[in-house]
Amino acid sequence: MRLFLSAVTLGLAALLPVAAHATPVIYTLNLASVGGNIAGGSGFFAVDAAPSTIPGAVSTYLQNDGSLSALGILIDHQSFTLANAGSSFAQFTSGALTNLNYFGFTSDFSVTLSSTGLVYSFSNALNGDTSFGNVSAAALISPPSPSTVPEPSTLALFGSGTLGLVGLIRRRFTA
Repeated sequence: MRLFLSAVTLGLAALLPVAAHATPVIYTLNLASVGGNIAGGSGFFAVDAAPSTIPGAVSTYLQNDGSLSALGILIDHQSFTLANAGSSFAQFTSGALTNLNYFGFTSDFSVTLSSTGLVYSFSNALNGDTSFGNVSAAALISPPSPSTVPEPSTLALFGSGTLGLVGLIRRRFTA
């Protein structure tokens, strides 16, 4: 009987979901123009979870799957958002932003990594305006530290252990 109860307890603890909720992270962008006929700009973007900081790890966030959840860039008196984008993505390597691409329908905006750091290029097909320069990105909201709230599986394991102890003590007093 004890073996059966132990197996059931372990089985239930393994089946309970682990509470792992990702917190979105918002990054601000500063576009400093070094060429073209218009000044730089500013913006932000949000990803659904913090990128991996493991050396060499690549984290990619796509507009198509919702992991790139928001993007807003203001340049040349134009606003660029995910609503008027074809396909956009953000990519991090070892936790650092290495690529941010926005593909719009009338204007193109892209941020890529070069040998000198993050750079952007902008071209407006309607009026011929262009701009290119350097990009700095900073996390506006850093990921929170791990929660100290017990997870459901921990509570289930604690509860089943307590019930086992109660049963053991009860058996000793009735015998």
